[in-house]
Amino acid sequence: MHDDHGASSPSDPSSGSPGPPPDPQEALRAPLHWALDSGADPHLAAANWLARDLAPGTPDAITLVSDPTTPLATLALAKEAFKTMRLVGDSARDRRLGGNLYLAAIASALVHHGARISSQSDATLRRALQRLREDDAQPPRLRLVAESALACLPPRSPKTRPPGG
Repeated sequence: MHDDHGASSPSDPSSGSPGPPPDPQEALRAPLHWALDSGADPHLAAANWLARDLAPGTPDAITLVSDPTTPLATLALAKEAFKTMRLVGDSARDRRLGGNLYLAAIASALVHHGARISSQSDATLRRALQRLREDDAQPPRLRLVAESALACLPPRSPKTRPPGG
């Protein structure tokens, strides 16, 4: 469209004009939504943001690593993301959360997909899963997936004593 003087009007798609400027509140709403939506436990905000980045539409990190419908490929990605959080989290609490979510992703793959996404030994996984299962400070869904994963591991091999020992 051209006005009476031959110039393109602002609503003309060929003018290259993006139209009206974006609403500043709307521009801030999307990037900060994860922080505002972290609920009663703000230390989960970073983990929830990672979870939503890995699986758009997932409500939170705990659901991502405990829901039987989370695809195996997504659990493998979650394992790597939370492994990084476990190593470089801002605080000891963040690193512990990252470690528990990392372990829960491994557990969920075992429980819900019958797949091993970790190269850790059975003994190492068993110890970590037992600690998570027994930690009353952890969310029940994480403790439950840890308990279920313990049942998926092969039975412990009996310790053999050397002859005469």
